[in-house]
Amino acid sequence: MGTFVRLLCLAVSAAAAASVTITVQLAATTALIMGGTGHPLVGESPAFVEQYTQSALDLFIAPTGAVRADSTVPGTYNRVAVGTPEQFWPVAGADRFDESVAAGADNLGNCLQGRTSCEARHLGAEGPALDYVVFGYSQSARIASIVKRDLIAQYRDSVGTTPAVSFVVVSNPNRPNGGFLERFAGLSIPFLGVTFDGATPTDSCDAGGTDCRFPTADIAQQYDGWADFPLRPLNLVADLNALAGIVYLHEHYTVSVAGALNQGTTGDTTYYLLPTQRLPLLMPLAQIGVPAPILDVLDAPLRVIVEWAYDRTTSPGEPTRATLANPTNPATMVRDLLTAIPVGLDDGLQEADLGRPLGTTPAGPFGVGGATLLAGPPPSSPAPAARGATVRPHGAAGPKPRALPARSARPQPGGTMPAHAGVGRQRTRF
Repeated sequence: MGTFVRLLCLAVSAAAAASVTITVQLAATTALIMGGTGHPLVGESPAFVEQYTQSALDLFIAPTGAVRADSTVPGTYNRVAVGTPEQFWPVAGADRFDESVAAGADNLGNCLQGRTSCEARHLGAEGPALDYVVFGYSQSARIASIVKRDLIAQYRDSVGTTPAVSFVVVSNPNRPNGGFLERFAGLSIPFLGVTFDGATPTDSCDAGGTDCRFPTADIAQQYDGWADFPLRPLNLVADLNALAGIVYLHEHYTVSVAGALNQGTTGDTTYYLLPTQRLPLLMPLAQIGVPAPILDVLDAPLRVIVEWAYDRTTSPGEPTRATLANPTNPATMVRDLLTAIPVGLDDGLQEADLGRPLGTTPAGPFGVGGATLLAGPPPSSPAPAARGATVRPHGAAGPKPRALPARSARPQPGGTMPAHAGVGRQRTRF
Protein backbone atom coordinates (compact mmCIF):
# COMPACT_ATOMS: atom_id res chain seq x y z
CA MET A 1 0.00 0.00 0.00
CA GLY A 2 2.84 2.37 0.90
CA THR A 3 4.51 1.63 -2.43
CA PHE A 4 1.26 2.35 -4.27
CA VAL A 5 0.86 5.69 -2.50
CA ARG A 6 4.44 6.66 -3.36
CA LEU A 7 3.91 5.73 -6.99
CA LEU A 8 0.67 7.69 -7.06
CA CYS A 9 2.42 10.75 -5.61
CA LEU A 10 5.19 10.45 -8.19
CA ALA A 11 2.63 10.21 -10.96
CA VAL A 12 0.77 13.27 -9.70
CA SER A 13 4.05 15.20 -9.39
CA ALA A 14 5.07 14.27 -12.93
CA ALA A 15 1.67 15.31 -14.25
CA ALA A 16 1.91 18.61 -12.40
CA ALA A 17 5.40 19.24 -13.79
CA ALA A 18 4.20 18.46 -17.29
CA SER A 19 1.28 20.80 -16.76
CA VAL A 20 3.61 23.59 -15.65
CA THR A 21 5.83 23.00 -18.67
CA ILE A 22 2.86 23.14 -21.01
CA THR A 23 1.56 26.27 -19.31
CA VAL A 24 4.92 28.00 -19.69
CA GLN A 25 5.11 27.05 -23.36
CA LEU A 26 1.58 28.25 -24.01
CA ALA A 27 2.25 31.50 -22.16
CA ALA A 28 5.20 32.37 -24.38
CA THR A 29 4.80 35.37 -26.65
CA THR A 30 5.86 34.99 -30.25
CA ALA A 31 8.06 37.91 -31.33
CA LEU A 32 7.59 38.56 -35.04
CA ILE A 33 10.80 40.43 -35.86
CA MET A 34 11.35 42.22 -39.17
CA GLY A 35 14.56 43.55 -40.67
CA GLY A 36 15.32 46.82 -42.44
CA THR A 37 16.12 48.06 -45.91
CA GLY A 38 18.54 45.66 -47.56
CA HIS A 39 17.96 42.98 -44.91
CA PRO A 40 14.85 40.85 -45.49
CA LEU A 41 16.06 38.37 -42.78
CA VAL A 42 14.72 35.34 -44.64
CA GLY A 43 17.68 34.44 -46.83
CA GLU A 44 20.23 36.15 -44.58
CA SER A 45 23.01 34.15 -42.91
CA PRO A 46 21.87 32.26 -39.78
CA ALA A 47 24.50 34.06 -37.68
CA PHE A 48 23.27 37.49 -38.74
CA VAL A 49 19.61 36.64 -38.14
CA GLU A 50 20.41 35.16 -34.73
CA GLN A 51 22.36 38.25 -33.68
CA TYR A 52 19.82 40.71 -35.07
CA THR A 53 16.74 39.11 -33.54
CA GLN A 54 18.42 38.58 -30.17
CA SER A 55 19.45 42.25 -30.10
CA ALA A 56 15.91 43.35 -30.90
CA LEU A 57 14.62 41.15 -28.09
CA ASP A 58 17.20 42.15 -25.46
CA LEU A 59 17.37 45.88 -26.19
CA PHE A 60 13.80 46.76 -27.05
CA ILE A 61 11.16 44.04 -26.84
CA ALA A 62 11.72 42.61 -23.36
CA PRO A 63 12.50 45.98 -21.67
CA THR A 64 9.15 47.37 -22.88
CA GLY A 65 7.18 44.30 -21.84
CA ALA A 66 5.57 45.98 -18.84
CA VAL A 67 4.01 48.83 -20.83
CA ARG A 68 2.70 46.31 -23.34
CA ALA A 69 1.19 44.06 -20.62
CA ASP A 70 3.76 41.43 -21.55
CA SER A 71 6.86 39.73 -20.18
CA THR A 72 10.11 41.57 -19.41
CA VAL A 73 12.10 38.32 -19.52
CA PRO A 74 13.76 37.68 -22.91
CA GLY A 75 13.63 33.92 -22.46
CA THR A 76 9.83 33.88 -22.46
CA TYR A 77 9.63 34.96 -26.10
CA ASN A 78 9.71 32.72 -29.16
CA ARG A 79 11.68 34.54 -31.86
CA VAL A 80 10.49 34.45 -35.46
CA ALA A 81 12.33 36.30 -38.25
CA VAL A 82 9.62 37.50 -40.62
CA GLY A 83 10.48 37.84 -44.29
CA THR A 84 9.84 41.27 -45.81
CA PRO A 85 11.29 42.58 -49.11
CA GLU A 86 13.06 45.55 -47.46
CA GLN A 87 13.79 47.12 -50.83
CA PHE A 88 14.03 50.80 -51.70
CA TRP A 89 15.01 51.56 -55.26
CA PRO A 90 17.56 52.89 -56.12
CA VAL A 91 19.29 52.27 -52.77
CA ALA A 92 18.42 48.59 -52.37
CA GLY A 93 16.61 46.27 -54.75
CA ALA A 94 14.24 46.92 -57.65
CA ASP A 95 11.02 47.66 -55.72
CA ARG A 96 10.07 51.21 -54.91
CA PHE A 97 9.35 52.01 -51.33
CA ASP A 98 5.56 51.71 -51.32
CA GLU A 99 5.72 48.41 -53.19
CA SER A 100 8.22 46.91 -50.77
CA VAL A 101 6.28 48.06 -47.71
CA ALA A 102 2.94 46.78 -49.06
CA ALA A 103 4.42 43.34 -49.75
CA GLY A 104 5.95 43.27 -46.28
CA ALA A 105 2.63 44.20 -44.68
CA ASP A 106 0.92 41.38 -46.57
CA ASN A 107 3.39 38.80 -45.28
CA LEU A 108 3.24 40.12 -41.71
CA GLY A 109 -0.54 39.76 -41.91
CA ASN A 110 -0.12 36.16 -43.07
CA CYS A 111 2.14 35.43 -40.10
CA LEU A 112 -0.29 36.98 -37.61
CA GLN A 113 -3.07 34.85 -39.11
CA GLY A 114 -0.97 31.69 -38.75
CA ARG A 115 -1.25 31.00 -42.48
CA THR A 116 1.01 28.54 -44.24
CA SER A 117 1.88 31.31 -46.71
CA CYS A 118 3.74 33.16 -43.94
CA GLU A 119 7.38 33.49 -45.01
CA ALA A 120 9.42 33.33 -41.84
CA ARG A 121 12.25 31.60 -40.03
CA HIS A 122 11.74 30.24 -36.51
CA LEU A 123 14.71 30.55 -34.18
CA GLY A 124 14.66 27.77 -31.62
CA ALA A 125 11.71 25.52 -30.96
CA GLU A 126 8.47 26.45 -32.67
CA GLY A 127 5.63 26.66 -30.18
CA PRO A 128 1.98 27.72 -30.17
CA ALA A 129 1.45 31.45 -29.83
CA LEU A 130 -1.14 32.80 -27.44
CA ASP A 131 -0.06 36.31 -28.28
CA TYR A 132 2.30 38.21 -30.52
CA VAL A 133 4.60 41.20 -30.39
CA VAL A 134 5.54 42.75 -33.73
CA PHE A 135 8.96 44.39 -33.95
CA GLY A 136 9.73 46.87 -36.70
CA TYR A 137 12.73 49.09 -37.29
CA SER A 138 12.63 51.98 -39.78
CA GLN A 139 11.14 50.54 -42.99
CA SER A 140 9.58 47.67 -41.08
CA ALA A 141 8.27 50.11 -38.46
CA ARG A 142 6.32 51.53 -41.40
CA ILE A 143 5.05 48.01 -42.13
CA ALA A 144 4.04 47.56 -38.50
CA SER A 145 2.17 50.88 -38.62
CA ILE A 146 0.11 49.73 -41.60
CA VAL A 147 -0.81 46.42 -39.99
CA LYS A 148 -1.68 48.11 -36.70
CA ARG A 149 -3.93 50.55 -38.54
CA ASP A 150 -5.66 47.63 -40.28
CA LEU A 151 -6.16 45.76 -37.01
CA ILE A 152 -7.66 48.80 -35.30
CA ALA A 153 -10.09 49.32 -38.19
CA GLN A 154 -11.04 45.64 -38.22
CA TYR A 155 -11.62 45.19 -34.50
CA ARG A 156 -12.78 48.66 -33.47
CA ASP A 157 -16.44 47.64 -33.19
CA SER A 158 -16.07 43.88 -32.91
CA VAL A 159 -17.68 42.15 -29.95
CA GLY A 160 -15.73 38.89 -30.01
CA THR A 161 -12.17 38.00 -29.23
CA THR A 162 -9.49 40.43 -30.35
CA PRO A 163 -6.10 39.01 -31.35
CA ALA A 164 -3.49 39.71 -28.65
CA VAL A 165 -0.95 41.71 -30.62
CA SER A 166 1.38 44.42 -29.34
CA PHE A 167 3.98 46.44 -31.22
CA VAL A 168 7.52 47.71 -30.67
CA VAL A 169 8.74 50.19 -33.27
CA VAL A 170 12.21 51.70 -33.42
CA SER A 171 13.21 54.69 -35.55
CA ASN A 172 9.62 54.95 -36.71
CA PRO A 173 9.22 57.36 -39.68
CA ASN A 174 5.50 57.49 -38.82
CA ARG A 175 6.15 58.71 -35.26
CA PRO A 176 3.34 61.24 -34.69
CA ASN A 177 5.60 64.09 -33.60
CA GLY A 178 8.97 63.79 -35.32
CA GLY A 179 8.48 61.06 -37.92
CA PHE A 180 9.49 62.16 -41.42
CA LEU A 181 6.34 60.65 -42.98
CA GLU A 182 4.10 62.63 -40.61
CA ARG A 183 6.05 65.89 -40.81
CA PHE A 184 5.13 66.10 -44.51
CA ALA A 185 1.91 64.07 -44.50
CA GLY A 186 -0.10 64.32 -47.71
CA LEU A 187 2.92 64.69 -49.99
CA SER A 188 4.50 62.02 -52.17
CA ILE A 189 7.60 61.40 -54.27
CA PRO A 190 6.29 59.38 -57.25
CA PHE A 191 9.76 58.86 -58.71
CA LEU A 192 10.83 56.95 -55.59
CA GLY A 193 7.39 55.53 -54.82
CA VAL A 194 7.27 57.19 -51.40
CA THR A 195 3.97 58.32 -49.90
CA PHE A 196 3.95 60.48 -46.77
CA ASP A 197 0.90 58.92 -45.16
CA GLY A 198 0.93 60.32 -41.66
CA ALA A 199 1.18 59.06 -38.12
CA THR A 200 1.07 55.60 -36.60
CA PRO A 201 -2.38 55.33 -34.92
CA THR A 202 -2.67 55.30 -31.13
CA ASP A 203 -6.45 54.87 -30.79
CA SER A 204 -6.98 51.20 -29.98
CA CYS A 205 -8.12 51.94 -26.39
CA ASP A 206 -11.65 51.92 -25.00
CA ALA A 207 -13.48 55.13 -24.08
CA GLY A 208 -11.89 55.15 -20.63
CA GLY A 209 -8.39 54.67 -22.03
CA THR A 210 -7.67 51.76 -19.70
CA ASP A 211 -8.16 48.79 -22.04
CA CYS A 212 -5.96 49.09 -25.12
CA ARG A 213 -6.18 46.32 -27.68
CA PHE A 214 -2.84 46.88 -29.39
CA PRO A 215 -0.38 48.45 -26.89
CA THR A 216 2.74 49.87 -28.47
CA ALA A 217 6.23 51.08 -27.52
CA ASP A 218 7.80 53.65 -29.85
CA ILE A 219 11.54 54.29 -29.49
CA ALA A 220 13.52 57.02 -31.25
CA GLN A 221 17.02 58.39 -31.00
CA GLN A 222 17.29 62.16 -30.62
CA TYR A 223 18.17 63.77 -33.97
CA ASP A 224 17.69 60.58 -36.01
CA GLY A 225 16.23 62.35 -39.04
CA TRP A 226 13.72 59.62 -39.89
CA ALA A 227 12.08 59.65 -36.45
CA ASP A 228 13.08 63.04 -34.96
CA PHE A 229 12.92 65.45 -37.88
CA PRO A 230 12.69 69.21 -37.18
CA LEU A 231 9.24 70.76 -36.84
CA ARG A 232 10.48 74.00 -38.43
CA PRO A 233 12.42 73.05 -41.59
CA LEU A 234 13.43 76.65 -42.34
CA ASN A 235 16.09 76.13 -39.65
CA LEU A 236 18.80 74.87 -41.98
CA VAL A 237 21.21 74.07 -39.15
CA ALA A 238 18.63 71.70 -37.66
CA ASP A 239 17.94 70.19 -41.11
CA LEU A 240 21.62 69.47 -41.67
CA ASN A 241 21.85 68.01 -38.18
CA ALA A 242 18.90 65.68 -38.88
CA LEU A 243 20.47 64.57 -42.17
CA ALA A 244 23.72 63.89 -40.33
CA GLY A 245 21.64 61.94 -37.81
CA ILE A 246 20.40 59.67 -40.58
CA VAL A 247 24.01 58.92 -41.47
CA TYR A 248 25.51 58.66 -37.98
CA LEU A 249 22.63 57.60 -35.73
CA HIS A 250 19.94 55.80 -37.70
CA GLU A 251 21.98 52.65 -38.18
CA HIS A 252 23.22 52.53 -34.61
CA TYR A 253 20.56 51.88 -32.01
CA THR A 254 23.01 50.36 -29.55
CA VAL A 255 21.52 51.34 -26.20
CA SER A 256 18.70 49.51 -24.43
CA VAL A 257 15.43 51.35 -24.08
CA ALA A 258 15.84 50.75 -20.35
CA GLY A 259 18.20 53.74 -20.38
CA ALA A 260 15.94 55.98 -22.47
CA LEU A 261 13.93 59.04 -21.45
CA ASN A 262 10.30 58.10 -21.00
CA GLN A 263 8.18 60.67 -22.84
CA GLY A 264 4.85 59.45 -21.53
CA THR A 265 1.89 57.64 -23.03
CA THR A 266 -0.60 58.81 -25.63
CA GLY A 267 -3.53 56.49 -26.26
CA ASP A 268 -2.13 52.97 -26.57
CA THR A 269 1.48 54.03 -27.14
CA THR A 270 4.34 54.76 -24.74
CA TYR A 271 7.17 56.84 -26.20
CA TYR A 272 10.88 56.73 -25.44
CA LEU A 273 13.75 58.95 -26.54
CA LEU A 274 17.40 57.92 -26.51
CA PRO A 275 19.36 61.15 -25.87
CA THR A 276 22.24 62.02 -28.17
CA GLN A 277 25.31 63.22 -26.29
CA ARG A 278 26.89 64.95 -29.28
CA LEU A 279 25.15 66.64 -32.20
CA PRO A 280 25.40 64.51 -35.37
CA LEU A 281 26.48 67.71 -37.12
CA LEU A 282 29.75 67.53 -35.17
CA MET A 283 30.39 63.83 -35.70
CA PRO A 284 32.28 64.28 -39.01
CA LEU A 285 34.70 66.56 -37.13
CA ALA A 286 35.26 63.83 -34.55
CA GLN A 287 36.05 61.44 -37.41
CA ILE A 288 38.84 63.65 -38.69
CA GLY A 289 40.39 63.98 -35.24
CA VAL A 290 39.06 67.23 -33.79
CA PRO A 291 39.59 66.90 -30.00
CA ALA A 292 36.52 66.14 -27.88
CA PRO A 293 36.88 69.27 -25.67
CA ILE A 294 36.59 71.51 -28.73
CA LEU A 295 33.51 69.62 -29.92
CA ASP A 296 31.94 70.06 -26.49
CA VAL A 297 32.55 73.80 -26.64
CA LEU A 298 30.74 73.93 -30.00
CA ASP A 299 27.92 71.58 -29.03
CA ALA A 300 26.21 73.78 -26.43
CA PRO A 301 25.51 76.87 -28.59
CA LEU A 302 24.82 74.79 -31.70
CA ARG A 303 22.34 72.63 -29.77
CA VAL A 304 20.40 75.75 -28.78
CA ILE A 305 20.13 76.70 -32.47
CA VAL A 306 19.09 73.17 -33.45
CA GLU A 307 16.45 73.01 -30.72
CA TRP A 308 14.84 76.19 -32.04
CA ALA A 309 13.46 73.91 -34.77
CA TYR A 310 11.67 71.59 -32.32
CA ASP A 311 8.75 71.81 -29.92
CA ARG A 312 9.62 69.39 -27.13
CA THR A 313 6.60 70.44 -25.06
CA THR A 314 4.24 68.76 -27.53
CA SER A 315 3.68 65.06 -26.87
CA PRO A 316 5.47 62.72 -29.29
CA GLY A 317 2.07 61.03 -29.66
CA GLU A 318 0.38 64.12 -31.11
CA PRO A 319 0.46 64.18 -34.93
CA THR A 320 2.45 67.30 -35.78
CA ARG A 321 3.23 68.48 -39.30
CA ALA A 322 6.08 70.75 -40.31
CA THR A 323 5.40 74.45 -39.97
CA LEU A 324 6.99 77.70 -41.07
CA ALA A 325 5.87 79.51 -37.94
CA ASN A 326 8.29 80.20 -35.10
CA PRO A 327 6.43 81.26 -31.94
CA THR A 328 9.58 81.47 -29.81
CA ASN A 329 10.31 84.93 -28.43
CA PRO A 330 13.44 86.28 -30.23
CA ALA A 331 14.71 87.77 -26.97
CA THR A 332 14.52 84.34 -25.33
CA MET A 333 16.35 82.78 -28.27
CA VAL A 334 19.21 85.27 -28.03
CA ARG A 335 19.39 84.90 -24.24
CA ASP A 336 19.64 81.09 -24.46
CA LEU A 337 22.29 81.30 -27.17
CA LEU A 338 24.45 83.71 -25.16
CA THR A 339 24.01 81.61 -22.00
CA ALA A 340 25.12 78.51 -23.91
CA ILE A 341 28.54 79.97 -24.72
CA PRO A 342 30.00 79.79 -21.18
CA VAL A 343 28.21 76.47 -20.66
CA GLY A 344 30.01 75.13 -23.73
CA LEU A 345 33.34 76.45 -22.47
CA ASP A 346 32.83 74.70 -19.14
CA ASP A 347 31.78 71.51 -20.96
CA GLY A 348 35.02 71.56 -22.94
CA LEU A 349 37.18 72.27 -19.89
CA GLN A 350 35.44 69.51 -17.96
CA GLU A 351 36.08 67.12 -20.84
CA ALA A 352 39.76 68.08 -20.53
CA ASP A 353 39.62 67.29 -16.79
CA LEU A 354 39.90 70.96 -15.81
CA GLY A 355 36.57 71.21 -14.02
CA ARG A 356 33.96 73.92 -14.63
CA PRO A 357 35.80 77.15 -13.70
CA LEU A 358 32.96 79.38 -14.95
CA GLY A 359 30.57 77.71 -12.54
CA THR A 360 27.89 76.87 -15.08
CA THR A 361 25.52 73.91 -14.89
CA PRO A 362 25.61 71.31 -17.67
CA ALA A 363 22.56 71.55 -19.93
CA GLY A 364 20.18 68.65 -20.52
CA PRO A 365 19.64 66.79 -23.80
CA PHE A 366 17.61 69.71 -25.22
CA GLY A 367 20.29 72.28 -24.48
CA VAL A 368 20.26 75.55 -22.57
CA GLY A 369 16.69 76.75 -22.15
CA GLY A 370 15.40 73.46 -23.51
CA ALA A 371 12.13 71.92 -22.42
CA THR A 372 11.75 69.37 -19.68
CA LEU A 373 10.34 66.06 -20.85
CA LEU A 374 6.67 65.39 -20.26
CA ALA A 375 6.24 63.17 -17.22
CA GLY A 376 5.67 59.49 -17.86
CA PRO A 377 5.88 56.16 -16.08
CA PRO A 378 9.31 54.51 -15.99
CA PRO A 379 9.91 51.64 -18.41
CA SER A 380 9.41 49.10 -15.63
CA SER A 381 5.93 50.35 -14.75
CA PRO A 382 2.77 49.38 -16.59
CA ALA A 383 1.32 52.19 -18.66
CA PRO A 384 -2.40 52.87 -18.72
CA ALA A 385 -2.59 50.87 -21.92
CA ALA A 386 -3.12 47.22 -21.09
CA ARG A 387 -4.07 44.47 -23.42
CA GLY A 388 -7.55 43.04 -23.29
CA ALA A 389 -8.55 39.53 -23.99
CA THR A 390 -7.31 37.47 -26.65
CA VAL A 391 -6.05 35.64 -29.25
CA ARG A 392 -5.67 32.56 -31.01
CA PRO A 393 -2.38 30.85 -31.27
CA HIS A 394 -0.60 29.76 -34.35
CA GLY A 395 -1.56 26.15 -34.91
CA ALA A 396 -3.92 25.99 -31.93
CA ALA A 397 -7.60 25.23 -31.79
CA GLY A 398 -10.16 27.98 -31.93
CA PRO A 399 -11.38 30.51 -34.42
CA LYS A 400 -8.74 32.44 -36.34
CA PRO A 401 -8.89 36.20 -36.44
CA ARG A 402 -10.59 37.44 -39.56
CA ALA A 403 -8.43 38.23 -42.54
CA LEU A 404 -6.90 41.66 -42.51
CA PRO A 405 -8.57 44.08 -44.92
CA ALA A 406 -6.92 44.90 -48.23
CA ARG A 407 -4.40 47.69 -48.04
CA SER A 408 -2.86 50.11 -50.43
CA ALA A 409 0.85 50.42 -50.96
CA ARG A 410 2.59 52.86 -48.69
CA PRO A 411 6.28 53.78 -48.15
CA GLN A 412 9.10 54.68 -45.93
CA PRO A 413 12.75 55.55 -45.63
CA GLY A 414 15.39 52.95 -45.07
CA GLY A 415 17.63 52.35 -42.12
CA THR A 416 19.81 49.94 -40.26
CA MET A 417 19.62 47.90 -37.16
CA PRO A 418 21.59 46.29 -34.44
CA ALA A 419 24.19 43.76 -34.17
CA HIS A 420 24.16 42.68 -30.53
CA ALA A 421 25.41 44.77 -27.71
CA GLY A 422 23.93 47.44 -29.78
CA VAL A 423 21.90 47.53 -32.78
CA GLY A 424 24.28 48.63 -35.39
CA ARG A 425 26.69 46.64 -37.41
CA GLN A 426 26.71 44.22 -39.09
CA ARG A 427 24.78 46.78 -41.00
CA THR A 428 21.26 45.98 -40.50
CA ARG A 429 19.58 48.50 -42.63
CA PHE A 430 16.00 49.20 -41.76
